[in-house]
Amino acid sequence: MNWTEHKVSCHDTPITSILTYGFVIDGNLDPQILKNSFERVVERWPILGSRAGRDHNGELIWRAPTKFSSAIPHFTSSHHRTPSVPLDLPKPSTRTPSIHLGPSKALFAPPAHLHHSSIEGYITASQPIFHVQITALENDVTAVGITVPHAFCDAGGMKEILKEWNVTMHRRLSESNQGEGEGRRDIVDATLFLEKIGMSTSRKEELPKGLWIHDISNGPTPNSTSKTPTQPTQKGEGKWVFVRNDWLADLKRRCVDEIEGGSWVSEGDVLYAWWAKTVYSPSITESAPTAGASNGAYQPAPRPLVITIPMDLRTRLNELSSSSKKYLHNAVGATVLTYPSVEAFHSLSIAHVALQIRQAITSHTEDEIRQTLRIKTDLAHGQNKRRSVATHFPPGGVERITLSNWLKMSWPSRDQLSPWLDFSPAIVAKRPSTSSYEDGASGSGSVIWSDIGFLPGVGARPAGMAVSRDQRGVWMWFSMADWRWDAVDKVLKAGV
Repeated sequence: MNWTEHKVSCHDTPITSILTYGFVIDGNLDPQILKNSFERVVERWPILGSRAGRDHNGELIWRAPTKFSSAIPHFTSSHHRTPSVPLDLPKPSTRTPSIHLGPSKALFAPPAHLHHSSIEGYITASQPIFHVQITALENDVTAVGITVPHAFCDAGGMKEILKEWNVTMHRRLSESNQGEGEGRRDIVDATLFLEKIGMSTSRKEELPKGLWIHDISNGPTPNSTSKTPTQPTQKGEGKWVFVRNDWLADLKRRCVDEIEGGSWVSEGDVLYAWWAKTVYSPSITESAPTAGASNGAYQPAPRPLVITIPMDLRTRLNELSSSSKKYLHNAVGATVLTYPSVEAFHSLSIAHVALQIRQAITSHTEDEIRQTLRIKTDLAHGQNKRRSVATHFPPGGVERITLSNWLKMSWPSRDQLSPWLDFSPAIVAKRPSTSSYEDGASGSGSVIWSDIGFLPGVGARPAGMAVSRDQRGVWMWFSMADWRWDAVDKVLKAGV
């Protein structure tokens, strides 16, 4: 049996966590049709059927088989039926932002014997990197979960896979006479926004068990060698935060009025700034439990605050790589805003934080564009020099929040590298012509990449903001400790 080895990029190797993406399709589709269709996708893109391994230098690689069989399956899968469970997002009636629980993780998580907490589990088990979980519900809905190592594929790459699977499944449905009229299903358009948020962490950092309601990368609590106080178990969960469209539009107007010089910020910038200010509001910081508190939660003293904004660039550089070695992971790097203390962050208005986020995104992206143009020039002149992009993690002893950023980008010519570029967050919509929040679009949303900071002896940080939008407003998915959720809820109800 021959295998094709693909060396994992240097900026992906530190990412050891596992992602589960969950979505629903109207109707009880035949699980065999779903599986057969995905097999065809894997046969066209054999790298999707890879096994994780290490080369003779100990470097992480993807080993893709040249031929699949019963002994070398395309992926692992499981299927079962279950009674109806709530899947739709709540229908909030309040004008102010509100918090809501998400659906059950059991619909999407792989069975225990196929679940791994980190990529090392895949290497040991020598199993395919993709698992497809299919759950038929009694209310004529099919829930599908796709689990894959984060180092291989993030949500941007998963969207590309879903597009291909969507086309393939339509063909398969037509062949089986199940694709006529209203029976025709579209995976992407019917996607409920349950894309699970991944965790980015260095190899030496494990992740605390039970941190996510959606069972993503539940690793053991680390054996910390730090001299910081012992960290008691800190419960946490992910929840939805809903922000109405008119409320967000009004907040943006007030921020624009406050900013001098006609500087532009997007609704996404304002949303990110508002959420960061909410999570780190003075009342929440003052009420943070400390080590030895009666509820057992551990929260260190205030520290410098780092806001990390992952960037979406790699999937826009397809012309720089051969079709057989394209990466499906698109978080090339991140831009970082650092504040000397949480108190210093408190002193800034939402408008000024939003402007700083916008300036950081614009500056970082322009730098990446210039670098890309230089690489393209080198390639054009036959100077294909190896380049690498370092992945930077904040140092220990800092508060850390990570905000997702899904960029809409029109590539400029060489003489058009200026701040006018539109970097507004984009959404996945039913019609390609609808591409940004500013368009007033409705439909399923997208997110994109996020991580959670965990430092031995310090604990889990609130992180993982995702954005989805419908006719009513914007949904965010976030994971953080229970005590902080309680404090945030009080802040939101107070209208802060």
